[in-house]
Amino acid sequence: MSYLYSKLPETGVSPHIGTGGRDHPDVANSLNNLAALYLEQGRYADAKPLFKRSLAILEKSLGPDHPGVATALNNLAELYRDQGRYVDAEPLYNRSLAIWEKSLGPDHPSVATALKGSIEHRAASLRPSPLFN
Repeated sequence: MSYLYSKLPETGVSPHIGTGGRDHPDVANSLNNLAALYLEQGRYADAKPLFKRSLAILEKSLGPDHPGVATALNNLAELYRDQGRYVDAEPLYNRSLAIWEKSLGPDHPSVATALKGSIEHRAASLRPSPLFN
């Protein structure tokens, strides 16, 4: 049993497992929500595996071009951006934007979310490092 699954009962995710299995989109959503909480708390090491597992579940269950996958990509990109890992964040923002534009159309609010994240990412990556101030 993986570490992640051994922790599911204490994370509140386990109720979904009985109804749809470990690879059900509801499990992915619960993992994503917990990861988002950890992200807000600055618990990046705890958030990352949950965001990645959520993304993997959604890609497998919904397909790689589903809007839910775009949301998961965007959330993982936010984690990387918050950590200053701009090179890792950029392709995730770009992929989420492409999925949302293709599946929802260029005028959908989710496209604006992806564009906002991409712009904030680029602005943050251009800021000088505090080490050089």
